[in-house]
Amino acid sequence: MLRLIGRKVFASVGYSDTKSGDVSVAKEKTEQIRKESAELRKQKVYLFTKSRCDGDATMKSILGGKGAGLAAMTNLGLRVPPGATLSVNTCKEYLERGKEIFKGGLEELIFEAVDVIGEEVS
Repeated sequence: MLRLIGRKVFASVGYSDTKSGDVSVAKEKTEQIRKESAELRKQKVYLFTKSRCDGDATMKSILGGKGAGLAAMTNLGLRVPPGATLSVNTCKEYLERGKEIFKGGLEELIFEAVDVIGEEVS
């Protein structure tokens, strides 16, 4: 029963049945998902404004619960004040390294986000 459900789920996202289909297609898709996930983990600041929303509800592990919730509400078109969220990894890095983290360009990213939010508000 679970295998049947699993096959249907994988088929719905483009994976073929590895018993009868092409295994290389499944490997390609898996690699693509890993690359996209790695790119998301590198991003440190996620904006949510009327004109731009970098996240969504599925990104709870990256944005945290509040960040994912704000992104989801923004994507739904609800009235949410514009803002930005630091990624969970950025927060963890800050707890480990302290203010050193700002030397890597984080401060500039935050100021850029504030500029975008300011333009949206004015």
